[in-house]
This record gives sequence, structure tokens and C-alpha cells, in this order.
Amino acid sequence: MECSKDEMIEMFELMYTMRRMEITCDNEYKARNIRGFCHLYDGQEAVATGIQYALDQGDSWATSYRCHCVALARGGTVSKVVGELFGAIDGYSKGKGGSMHMYNKKENFYGGAGIVGAQVPLGAGTAFANKYKAKPGEPMNVAIACYGDGAANQGQIWESANMCNLWKLVRCSKRRRSQDWNKREQNHSQSYFTILPLLYTIAHDLLHRKQPLRYGNLD
Repeated sequence: MECSKDEMIEMFELMYTMRRMEITCDNEYKARNIRGFCHLYDGQEAVATGIQYALDQGDSWATSYRCHCVALARGGTVSKVVGELFGAIDGYSKGKGGSMHMYNKKENFYGGAGIVGAQVPLGAGTAFANKYKAKPGEPMNVAIACYGDGAANQGQIWESANMCNLWKLVRCSKRRRSQDWNKREQNHSQSYFTILPLLYTIAHDLLHRKQPLRYGNLD
């Protein structure tokens, strides 16, 4: 694990800003100044920060509706995040999206998905786009899709994992035939733990989030 003193300070400052921003939003929501939904991220700052510091500018990132701090990490500002929550026109989505729908194409941040698990197919699509746009002989950019426990059993997650393997965006293995379909075309594997390769990390440990992403970013 390599991490300079300056990088550690930058990461701490980002996490501290995230925490203060979310506590402020919490207070404003409880005071009924923020209307509608308000899905907060305080306590999870190390997750977004560790991932961000492992990514490059050209990498893509989609996440769940708990997206305030990811939007901030991905080149955003406190004023744009808070502005969106207050319905202001200078917010991330011009005040029309609210807590769950923040988006910044310039920084390759693709939301903020309001539907549980919907960000994973979006992440698969951005991964395919990154592969399609990669120049010959050069590594493709990474695509990240974050989801929580509540989305873990969503069918679209496993469908997306299967498609990513068929498109050789993760890993691929050979299969035999089923009754009506060539299994190579239908399923990456019937051993489903091989469909979605995993790296175990400590969720709220900053460096445990950063290093596995750097490992996954290797060509």
C-alpha cells in the first residue's frame, strides 16, 4: 500500500467535508427546509473516498440514490449538492432531481439512481462503452457501480454480471449447451460465484477501499 502524507491529508479533508455536509443536510431535513427524500451518506465517507482516490479522471462511476458524497468526491461542490436538495436551479440537476438524482457527465459520474439496483446495469453499459472507446493496445477505463445490501438480490444485478462476462468486461469461461440455447451465449457460468468475482474489503476502512480498487484497475 502506497499513500503519501499529502494524499492522506487530502482524503481526510474530503471525508471531513462530506461528514459536515451531511450533518448539515440532516439538520435542514429535520427542520423541514429540505423536502422530499434525503438519503444521507454520513458514516460511509471512507467508501467513496477510497474508491475515488483509486480511480482516474476517465473512469466511470454510478451509484445508488445515496449519492450526495459520491457526487462531491467526483468533482462536485458542496454548494451544488446542497443547492439540489433545496431545489435551486444551480443544483446538480437544476433543482429537479433532489437527493436521489445527481449527475455530472463531465466528471463521468452517472448518478444517483432512484430505483434499487438500477445503477448496476448502468455501470455495465458504461463499462461496455469504455471498452468500445478504448484505443488498441491501451487499457480501458474502469466502470464502477456501487450498490448496498438492499439491492443484493435484485435480478438485474446478476443479469448485468452475466452480460459483463459475456462481453468479457470481467472474466469469461467456456460453457456447453442447454436444451434450447448455447450456454456460452446464455450464461457465463452455472457456478454463480464465478459470475461476479469479488474482493473482500473492510467497508469503512479508507485504505481497504482504496487498495482493492487499484488492484482491480490493473490491466
